[in-house]
Amino acid sequence: MKISRRESMQLSAGALASFSGLAVSQAAAQTAPAGLAETQLRNISSLPLKPDGSAPEYTPQEAGTITGVLWRTKNQTPEIEFDYRKMKIKLDARGTAKLSGTLTFPDLEKLPRHSYVTLLQCGAATPRGIVKWSGVRFSDLANMVGMQRFASYGRLMGSDGYYIDEDMATLMHPQVVLAWLLNDEPIPPQHGAPLRLIVPFRYGARSLKAITDIQFTATTFAPAPTKPAGHSTRSRPRREQRLDLVHQGVRELRLAQFGKVFQYHCFPGSGFVGRHTLLAAIAQIDCCRLVAATEVHEGLCAV
Repeated sequence: MKISRRESMQLSAGALASFSGLAVSQAAAQTAPAGLAETQLRNISSLPLKPDGSAPEYTPQEAGTITGVLWRTKNQTPEIEFDYRKMKIKLDARGTAKLSGTLTFPDLEKLPRHSYVTLLQCGAATPRGIVKWSGVRFSDLANMVGMQRFASYGRLMGSDGYYIDEDMATLMHPQVVLAWLLNDEPIPPQHGAPLRLIVPFRYGARSLKAITDIQFTATTFAPAPTKPAGHSTRSRPRREQRLDLVHQGVRELRLAQFGKVFQYHCFPGSGFVGRHTLLAAIAQIDCCRLVAATEVHEGLCAV
């Protein structure tokens, strides 16, 4: 078979490019830092996303079940209140929203309800399934509590100690929901009751199960507790338990040390000054005995 001069030049150029690429690859391998070594890549399936990065939505008739369960607590579902009508979730805006405190179902029930039939897919083969999630958009919750534009990140914590930090642009996406129904029934405990974050355009690990805490920040978060909710090996209150006093709206603390009783107050409407005073007092519980925390109330309140 005869080829033209132009085709001959094109073939030569292609061969040269291939050879050059191979030479560069071999040179890079030979000059790799001594402390680095090749690692085996994971076999992770790609998420089927739309061109705009959102998740494809399916018809209600395509909804099925979720195959597989994954918890950090050796795949054992932590024992918490699974009834979404009785759930109490701590909301700490850290000065980036007008309301903080305890979030309950009646608070969410006032918001518009949305349903999506989407694929839940983890990086591993399971859990996986196309199911219907129903709840409220995270953006509607953020607007309800008066989240400010300088809130940059959100943290959600689950009952098994797992948590995610996500940028607010992602959380405010219209497909991101706080769901309490799975296929029109309460979410089963093994799949994240009473409330689960659903981010359908991310792998399943970002759809946090059994939410216990929601936080906002303008900058960064401190390291989160690593133990499951309710786990304690000390008789002294844990740090997160002590901070619960602030979340629940404590107005007065009484601490005892060396036979003396000290009182700390946080008056309504005193803003950050009173809140910081109370935080300083709570920090002393490590060396003092808590006598009483009075005027505790639940619900969302201005800070």
